[in-house]
Amino acid sequence: MTQERNFLDEITANPEYRMARLVYADWLDEKGDARGELIRIEEEMFSVPIWADRYWQLKPRRNELRAQCTKKWLDWMNYGNHYEPVFREVPIGWNERWRLLREFCERWHGVPMPDLGGQADAIAAIEKDHNVVLASSFREWIAFARDLQARNSFGKVMRDGFVVEDLTEAAGDRALTLMLQTEGDVYWAVFKRNLNEVDPPVAMYVFNDDDFDDRPFILARNAESSLMSFVFGHMMAYLHGAGGGFSTRVNDIDSLRLRLSTAFPVEARIGNFSIFERQDMIAVLGADHFSDQVRLHVELSKPLPREDVPAFLWEYTRNGGSFHGMFAPDPIR
Repeated sequence: MTQERNFLDEITANPEYRMARLVYADWLDEKGDARGELIRIEEEMFSVPIWADRYWQLKPRRNELRAQCTKKWLDWMNYGNHYEPVFREVPIGWNERWRLLREFCERWHGVPMPDLGGQADAIAAIEKDHNVVLASSFREWIAFARDLQARNSFGKVMRDGFVVEDLTEAAGDRALTLMLQTEGDVYWAVFKRNLNEVDPPVAMYVFNDDDFDDRPFILARNAESSLMSFVFGHMMAYLHGAGGGFSTRVNDIDSLRLRLSTAFPVEARIGNFSIFERQDMIAVLGADHFSDQVRLHVELSKPLPREDVPAFLWEYTRNGGSFHGMFAPDPIR
């Protein structure tokens, strides 16, 4: 135990020195301890992009080995005890981007997510029922939704209802729906004429009070330029962090973006959304699906000391909006 404690103390004192972990893994291997294999897998996954094939090849075995370890040891090694940024690299390919969304679900929500390409039977059934050949990203949307449903987590991640139906709008446009808002008055859908695109745009349909019997939903606006970026935006719009968060409309967009870039080490862009990440925290800047007004949405994955939150963010909690946890208004202040 003394020798192992020395390894752990060195790793804690020098967390960026990855070689110390591998030396510890050698020592564990000599003792036939499976944690040595876990360390090697963790270190290899640390060195490859989240969207890479190798990452997803290693992930099932990593999760299996993690489940055999104590929480205390995992915390000591800093394996899976924090939300670590997902969007360090956002590749061009639609499929690699879907892998980022799947990994985000697992890291933030704690929902184990398999790799792309699943749910083939469900996808084939939908294509047969609606007599369509679905866009590649639409297929992945179905797989993503079904995988979440299989883990009783679709509502937790997406809030609204997974509904794939034919929709004919008042002007005659034909579409295939993605989701129905929980309140039942908004559909998000893809025009059938765009199903030949790899990652087609998404439109929003709203309930039509003037034509309830015939075509009760009418086209309201184009929600997002691609299906994948729509799903990302919807996830973020309803994201909830255990440590608190807030969402508010902002006007000083350029100056705010500069401040976020300075305070958050990871910055990326998906569609119309700017993403800023640091350990246990994410901020998203972009227009919501219902308007062109830009919102700042900040969430903490776990409770953090107040001093760990960039000081300027507290200014935006006075702008009105929605707040919870440590960002909820304090009547004393």
